[in-house]
Amino acid sequence: MELYDIQALLAIYFCAQIGYATLVLLMGFIITDYFQLIIWEKPTNIFTKTITFISYFLFGAGPYLDKKFRKYSFLKRKLYLLGCIIVMIIASVLIYYGVTALLKPLLD
Repeated sequence: MELYDIQALLAIYFCAQIGYATLVLLMGFIITDYFQLIIWEKPTNIFTKTITFISYFLFGAGPYLDKKFRKYSFLKRKLYLLGCIIVMIIASVLIYYGVTALLKPLLD
């Protein structure tokens, strides 16, 4: 696997997390209700556990944060989620460039 491939996978993962969190911010219950359709609260077999894990791994930050901020009013919840998205963007850029800097000498 080349450095470009690792960079692409990281970028896709971070963009999926941030994009879905932004959709949760903009559309709220519409997106979280669809997310609840593809996960199981208490998965019982390997199939449901796998689907739930993949769903949370790829898109879980937005619904998780929305669930944590449900106790606040609508406006406060949206502002907190916006702040978390900004932090996610900054953290994603730092992690992306950090991993790239660490792997570049190893893979060149």
